[in-house]
Amino acid sequence: MKFISGHPDFPVADSAASEDSVKTVPIVNNLIARNKEFSGRVKELDDIHEAFKNSGAVCVKQSIAGLGGVGKTQLALEYAHR
Repeated sequence: MKFISGHPDFPVADSAASEDSVKTVPIVNNLIARNKEFSGRVKELDDIHEAFKNSGAVCVKQSIAGLGGVGKTQLALEYAHR
């Protein structure tokens, strides 16, 4: 097995490691589709990034609090896609 650089942990057999196979490696995740209407909230996205970056824990979790309907899920989804 050989790992192709630029793709996270996606093993490819040595015989399949040609230029064509690199272009067709699928992106594997379980995220729902990105909200194309999402805009703004740059400060909140930066705050989440800083919280993850400054954590020294091995298992890192981040919670987003607020009233229902303010966009917590959309904010988390946008961060995950970025």
